Amino acid sequence: MLAGLLVLWALAYALVPMIAKSQIQKIASEKLGRQVTVGSIDFKPWSLELAINDLAIAKSDPATAQISIKRIYIDAELESLLRLAPVVDAIAVDAPVVALTHLGGGRYDIDDVLAKLKPAPDAPPTEPMQFALYNLVLSGGRVDFTDQAVGKTHSVSALDVSVPFLSNLESKREVKTAPRLAFKLGGSSFDSAAEGTPFAQTRKTDAVVKLTNFDLAPYLAYLPASLPYKLTGAVLNLDAKVAFEQSPTAAVKVSGVVAISNVAVQTSQGGPLLAFEQLRVTMADVQPLAQSVKLAQIELTAPVLNVSRDKAGQLNLLPAKNQNAIKSGAAGAQEEGATALKDLKNAPVAKPAPWRVDVASVAVRGGRVAWLDETLAAPARVDLGAVTLDASKIAYPFAASAPLAFNGSMALNTTATKASAVPGSINFSGTATDSAASVSATVADWPLAMAAKYVGQFLLPALGGQLNAQLGINWRAATPLEPQQLNITGTQAALIDVLLAEGKTSLVAIKRVQVDGIDIDVPGQSFKAAKLQVLQPKAVVGRDADQ
Repeated sequence: MLAGLLVLWALAYALVPMIAKSQIQKIASEKLGRQVTVGSIDFKPWSLELAINDLAIAKSDPATAQISIKRIYIDAELESLLRLAPVVDAIAVDAPVVALTHLGGGRYDIDDVLAKLKPAPDAPPTEPMQFALYNLVLSGGRVDFTDQAVGKTHSVSALDVSVPFLSNLESKREVKTAPRLAFKLGGSSFDSAAEGTPFAQTRKTDAVVKLTNFDLAPYLAYLPASLPYKLTGAVLNLDAKVAFEQSPTAAVKVSGVVAISNVAVQTSQGGPLLAFEQLRVTMADVQPLAQSVKLAQIELTAPVLNVSRDKAGQLNLLPAKNQNAIKSGAAGAQEEGATALKDLKNAPVAKPAPWRVDVASVAVRGGRVAWLDETLAAPARVDLGAVTLDASKIAYPFAASAPLAFNGSMALNTTATKASAVPGSINFSGTATDSAASVSATVADWPLAMAAKYVGQFLLPALGGQLNAQLGINWRAATPLEPQQLNITGTQAALIDVLLAEGKTSLVAIKRVQVDGIDIDVPGQSFKAAKLQVLQPKAVVGRDADQ
């Protein structure tokens, strides 16, 4: 038996390097669309140690290298065969060199590689990979970034990275590495080190990452051109702790505060879309390898959202290509819908393990939403200000037994006129999950003139007055046994100082229209009211509407 094992080791020692080198070069070259070469491979079957020497991935011009690595050392464990997942005691990457070129306009010399690696749109979701990687070390790294648009090259050299472990498997291996990040950039050196006592004694070590007022503006021009939106400004502050723990199981935990301020986002056409003073996220316990996120608070200050619909009916929230796809899909929906549904039912569905997200509280202060609709003959504008929102008990996946709770308010930003001396306001509160929602809202002094340009398409006289209402909205998603439900109720809704006018000529004036006991079934398209009152109606034909 020992002789047989020795023969097997000898064959593996002789054949594995040759076969592995051939297959790596062949498969990697096909997958990347670039020439991949390997200098040599060393393999020790008795200890499962593998070393790949002089690995290189060529640019589109095979004469130059996009990536070159002097040596990759992997110390695998037999446990990998038992778990059918990689369990590795150590990984060392020596002298990696990366050359990246920005061609201008957010285009890069690796765009063709990224396109080949991009999964197919119809690819089914897969389960996340299981792994246990320990003692990861990258040393002597270098990144050369060439910007052809401005004729400059930026280099990061002496790059050293050490990570104790990355694992989502219950596998305890000996940790010999402390977390560290060090590099040189533009003549400046950066070095971080672990805090606390040695890992071997406490089974825990922490790394601290801090950034103060880091302006992202100089680097935003390098964002890929394929992005649907354009970030034009942002300042980052980060004070985070990365904890590596192995008691009782391996875990990587991130906590601390990340804040991004002075943010401005434009549409692909260059129009304003979103801006805010600051987004501050307090992380309580974020475990990316365990797919778990616990946030103590999210605070958004002074957000401004500009939503518009152009003359062609396209919303600026969606890229034009997405909207065109939606339109073309809608045009052939009746023909293709049945086939697609049949294929969906027959296709095997792989459900990946869901991320678990818990957010204790969300607060939005000083928000503003501007709406512009250019599909009308005269563009319609609505400007909402003083937007506030508070939400708590937010969890994903949603749980019917623990819905999130929210409340907020908003008011119209209007110039005081005789038609609307006091801006309208809405206060709301409620609970919601992904399958049901219940909202209570109070509408106060909402000017009917806000809808005049929409109503004017169907109702020739102009509409004026104010709306006051107390409404309840209840929604429940469709189930296999019941259709979707959407019900609007109200104890009272009142239209005050209703005026129908044509130009400056008043036609009808009503002091108050009051509806009590409102019950509207939207899917069933039914309207019920317990009581309707019309107070002081009168025709005032010929009277100036401004009087």
